[in-house]
Amino acid sequence: MFEAVILIVILIIALILLAGWLGLLIADLRRMTRDLDYINRKDTNASVTANTSLSDTRRLAAAINTNLNQAKWLQQQQFSQELRVRQMLTNLTHDIKTPLTVARGYVQLMGEGSQGELALASSKAASSLDSVDYYLRYLMDYTLVQEKSQSLALSQVDFSKLVQEDLFNVFDQLSARAVAIEPYIESGIMLTSDETLLHRIVQNLIGNWLKYASRSAQVHLRRVSNGQVELSLSNETDQPFVSAQRLLERFEASPALATNSEGMESSGLGLSIVQELVATLGGSMNLEANPGRFAVHIRLPEFQGKRKAAPSGLQS
Repeated sequence: MFEAVILIVILIIALILLAGWLGLLIADLRRMTRDLDYINRKDTNASVTANTSLSDTRRLAAAINTNLNQAKWLQQQQFSQELRVRQMLTNLTHDIKTPLTVARGYVQLMGEGSQGELALASSKAASSLDSVDYYLRYLMDYTLVQEKSQSLALSQVDFSKLVQEDLFNVFDQLSARAVAIEPYIESGIMLTSDETLLHRIVQNLIGNWLKYASRSAQVHLRRVSNGQVELSLSNETDQPFVSAQRLLERFEASPALATNSEGMESSGLGLSIVQELVATLGGSMNLEANPGRFAVHIRLPEFQGKRKAAPSGLQS
């Protein structure tokens, strides 16, 4: 009888110790789960900790922290590599731009007053250089999108004035193509946005006029509801569009626009890049295609919220 009582007491003590150990284990697991939830939500250098001195949970916490540190290191390496690639693209495009400009100047001089085969060769060379410049500009725009997606340089921008200036800069080129501009620009439209991106959006859309517009082109800028402004650029065209929305897909071009006026192939990059630029500013873009007419409608917020710059490393 006495031995049975001793056995029962021992079992009770064992159960109490086991319950205590399980309680400590559960407490540690809950603590580590909370730590992981916090780390996953925040950009932090925090680590997983255990409340008790249980060797098993401490080893588990140490293993988790090792994986977290490796993941952070890989993230930092990836970010550094992306920065290097973007910087390389920026340097490369600028390095190409200078000799390209010089080459176009010399080809233009060669073509002036030339006749016969020399005139034909000069024309083909100029066309090829124009094509290189076309793709180079969109490479620069793509690099700009990557940079601005991390941090916007916000300022007060007179958007009405910006559109007018960009139109004025290409007035002679549009006139040479016999394209009459019909502007309807509401004055005094101010945006809190990134001026560089706004310029590139307008310049790319005007560039679309220079490639495909015929006879007339219209630009409308006005305030709309919900704190937004709408910019619409439309034009007559002799080249019908098959599918407007497909033109927003990168490297996709309508069969009617598969080649430009010089016979060079078009990649369909232009409108895709514009859409990404608009999205980076928190706006939206849609196309309207009808026989003989094409239009791009862009809506932008009057106030663009602050963007955080990408961290150079994980911050605690």
